[in-house]
Amino acid sequence: MSEPVVVPWRERHLPPTSTARRVRRMSLVGLGVIGLYLVVLFKLTRNSTFDIWGGVMLAPVLGLATAALLVHLLRSAGETPVIIRLFLLGLTLKILGAFARYYVIFTVFGHGDAEDYHIAGVALAPEFRQFEFGGAAWHEWIEGLTGTPFLRLVTGVVYTFIGPTMLGGFVVFSLLSFWGIYFFYRAFRVAIPDGDSVRYLLLLVLLPSMLFWPSSIGKDAWMMFGLGMAAYGAARLFVGLRGGALPIIAGLTACAMVRPHLSLIFMVGLAIGTVLRRSQHARKLTISRRVITIAVVLVAGGLVISSVQSFFGLDGGFDAEAVDSVLSETARRSGQGGSVYEAVRPGSPVQFPWAVVTVLYRPFLFEAHNLTALIAAIEGLALVGLTVLGARRLATVPRRMVSDAYISFVICYTLVFTFAFSAVGNFGILVRQRTQLLPFFVVLLALPVQSAIDIRRARIRGRPAVVGAGTGGTGSDLSVGSPGPDGS
Repeated sequence: MSEPVVVPWRERHLPPTSTARRVRRMSLVGLGVIGLYLVVLFKLTRNSTFDIWGGVMLAPVLGLATAALLVHLLRSAGETPVIIRLFLLGLTLKILGAFARYYVIFTVFGHGDAEDYHIAGVALAPEFRQFEFGGAAWHEWIEGLTGTPFLRLVTGVVYTFIGPTMLGGFVVFSLLSFWGIYFFYRAFRVAIPDGDSVRYLLLLVLLPSMLFWPSSIGKDAWMMFGLGMAAYGAARLFVGLRGGALPIIAGLTACAMVRPHLSLIFMVGLAIGTVLRRSQHARKLTISRRVITIAVVLVAGGLVISSVQSFFGLDGGFDAEAVDSVLSETARRSGQGGSVYEAVRPGSPVQFPWAVVTVLYRPFLFEAHNLTALIAAIEGLALVGLTVLGARRLATVPRRMVSDAYISFVICYTLVFTFAFSAVGNFGILVRQRTQLLPFFVVLLALPVQSAIDIRRARIRGRPAVVGAGTGGTGSDLSVGSPGPDGS
């Protein structure tokens, strides 16, 4: 039997290593944060209503649950620690964005659309808990299943589980839009595996508009989730992977229940991308897969067009005259309030570039007359700078449109969105609606840079050659159409 090892007294009392000190320091900080949180929560329960302290109580619980699931999904997809940390940073900022949005709506402005959804949700939730669908509250608040009534219904479902806390509702909807960001990122990685994924994710999680506007009970958060899911399905469809049809149909259905015209814009881009796709995966599709693809586009398109006609009351059909009447009505409704400007409404190709500038970058600094407009103007100026500095990335767009259907889809969505929303004559409305464009547009700002040498080689070979200059920290160059981090 071996003798026990005796550790000298001096070695047992050596100073802790730097790692041990760091762990001890982090533990103390963590305990301090938890203690401060409990003190704040205790005071809120005594001095405020469940509207507020319920949200403060839910935020860390839902945030930690989301973080755990998020880390699991990202690790399963083979993402780098840098991407995981950026997502966790984005998650933290998104929850803080919900608190900021709540403060601005009810402290700065005093009211907002979220108040209507909240009141309806408070009335509907008790009936839903009793499995009563169609009671007095239902008949009072749900006069249809599209637009505002649908969001009232969703809010009622959310309150059924978390209770009638408005701040808690803000947190839930903010997290819903965060999952939309996750789907947009996954779409980028699947469709453009050689793209700069770090740059793309940074733009998604740090742009003020993305942090602020889709972080409350309302249509913006719901649309971010639906569009992200549909974009992920489209990316899988374009590169010939299975499992694209369900996210497309689910995402477009979610969007059509709230803003069917956005679903229609998405469908136009999807149709163009389906026609133009010539990537390596697309050429290997069997006839049956092609038939399924076309069937998905046709079915989704029919449902979306039907929703648009019903939403705008276009009983006479969907034609150029109907589109013009919708845009005119949009310009009339948005041309009110303190942030009004003259709508662009391009009537010729010469006017279209100004419409693009307006929808993507305005208001300018000299057009900002309050804090929110100033932040939007600074963001627009930053996007102008990124566009100018990313000229080499944008120079690859024409070539990539031939080989990457997702790029064709993004370009088409951006152009149609620009045309439709150039009719808006109010900066406040425009900045909010722009959040439904930014995840698509910044794809172009995260494309890999093509060097002059590779351009010359491509010209000699007579085909496009794209360098994987931005692989999101993976350090490897991936060819166009190569499998994404899904392992597919």
